[in-house]
Amino acid sequence: MEYFAYLNKVHQKYHNEYKNNKNRKPYLYKELLPYDTTVLEDFTDIDSMVLETDDNIIIANRGLDVKTIRDLVILKDMLISSKQDSKYNEILDMERNKINKIKELYDKPIILTGYSRGGKKVFDLGNELNLEYHAFNPADTTTLINNIVGKTDKISNQLQPSSEGKIYRTANDIISIGYNSTIVPNNPDVEFFSLGNALSNHHIDHFIKDDIFIQFDAKYPQLA
Repeated sequence: MEYFAYLNKVHQKYHNEYKNNKNRKPYLYKELLPYDTTVLEDFTDIDSMVLETDDNIIIANRGLDVKTIRDLVILKDMLISSKQDSKYNEILDMERNKINKIKELYDKPIILTGYSRGGKKVFDLGNELNLEYHAFNPADTTTLINNIVGKTDKISNQLQPSSEGKIYRTANDIISIGYNSTIVPNNPDVEFFSLGNALSNHHIDHFIKDDIFIQFDAKYPQLA
């Protein structure tokens, strides 16, 4: 679990570096990559980071940055828009195209990992494209809005029997409330992990153990 959570945080570092230095391609984040990974720079951008290991291609997806206008538009679309031309659907289309190109070039299984908005992305794409995915506190705008207007949640309709997914939540996280084993019907290919209650419960750090850098120091650089 920690490995995939960690990659999402490294992708957030990529985004922060890009945001703060728009005239320079991010590179400092590479110092934080696990030693068994190589970044595929042609496929890496602010929406996802693509890594190659000996056995897999891993696509990591950060959470929303509410300090950027672009991500605020995406959040708005996730909350109130289902139009095909919404910004959220636009990034899903870009990610589908990216995945298709990767499949053409690399004969390796593709694994998706994402946190918050990124968790929703990998849930949606993993189930649609039948890819393994790891979703950490995936942002669940559907259940929140439907609860307000009195409709039944629709997350269960997105699950496909052949999807191999893992959903990780802190138990009291409001943002991912719809992604739990009591609302999503039992599916033998989808596993649920609850970490119990936690302060600041939506944060990605809850899925990265405090001793991870001691326990895995042969694989993980220090992540500040």
